Amino acid sequence: MASLSHPCFNVSPSASGWAVERMNRETTGFRKVSRYRETFAYQFPWINHSGREWYTSVYHRPLSRWFRALQHVTVGDTAPHEPLPDPV
Repeated sequence: MASLSHPCFNVSPSASGWAVERMNRETTGFRKVSRYRETFAYQFPWINHSGREWYTSVYHRPLSRWFRALQHVTVGDTAPHEPLPDPV
């Protein structure tokens, strides 16, 4: 068993963030993500209750890359697949 944060939301602070759109008296919040399909590493900062700061390494991979890796350890073609976006 494994647990992964969904890489669509858990992208480095320089590659994702929350955005707010206000139009016609309505407010919508959404997650803006760039570099989703890239593979990269970054240092994630943590701060504990006493203010001590430290960093852990984070390795971003799109879901399709995780799925391909899991196919090598599953029986048959039981691994899920991530669809690619339509061409622009």
